[in-house]
Amino acid sequence: MQRNKDVQQRSLNLSTKFSQKVLQQDWLNETTKKQLAQVHSEAKQHYNVIQKFGRFPHRNQVLNLKSKLEKKQFILQRKSFT
Repeated sequence: MQRNKDVQQRSLNLSTKFSQKVLQQDWLNETTKKQLAQVHSEAKQHYNVIQKFGRFPHRNQVLNLKSKLEKKQFILQRKSFT
């Protein structure tokens, strides 16, 4: 599980650097900036899920693992991860 956390931490770090450098460019139009900013937002969401659960909870079904109530509730609330 630590590997998952390490990978997500690296992803978050890279997207933070990306946001700080690329999104400041004057030549980008606002639509492109919004689309690129979404990358950072999603990296933060993924990082938070891995920090909380150690893996993406929806993978438990594929891995034939039982999910605790908290993970089941999360899956029901977050359709984007299914």
